[in-house]
Amino acid sequence: MIAREKRDRLADADEALWRTSYAGLNGLEVDLGATRQRHKIAKARALALGFSFKPIDELLASDNLVDIVERVEAIAKADDPVAEAKVLLGTVKVAKVTIREALELFLTTLTIGERNGKSPDQPRKWRLPKRRAVEHFVSLCGNLSMYEIERAHARKFYEWWGKRLFPADVVERF
Repeated sequence: MIAREKRDRLADADEALWRTSYAGLNGLEVDLGATRQRHKIAKARALALGFSFKPIDELLASDNLVDIVERVEAIAKADDPVAEAKVLLGTVKVAKVTIREALELFLTTLTIGERNGKSPDQPRKWRLPKRRAVEHFVSLCGNLSMYEIERAHARKFYEWWGKRLFPADVVERF
């Protein structure tokens, strides 16, 4: 029973790998759910091998040669070195979380304590300004992934709010 469940999970992950690879190679939209699933499986596999999953650029930037050598040694001992290399050297594609998805994660999972004890209408009123702010940002800059947001986007948003709060004709009167 347990072996069948594990086999099914691995088969699903394998199918997701092929779907995302095919979509990426053919210029089609990549299923982010499948990419997230592959990343989740890679993290679990790395932990099973005694390592934490780190994307390749983060791994190289850390300058921790001992960690890199240990990872390469583990790959050399593996039954399937190609698959283990993707996991241990962090070349599995990381799903990019958009600002809207990050907001949903924040509102549903990360703020459970803040929602505790509120009347049925209070959570809606608490969420509303946060959703509105994100929608304003998205309309101005696009639904960027959290990794793509740069200082220039923040400045643009800040200046947009400034113009909205203090229109030019009001500022000139002061």
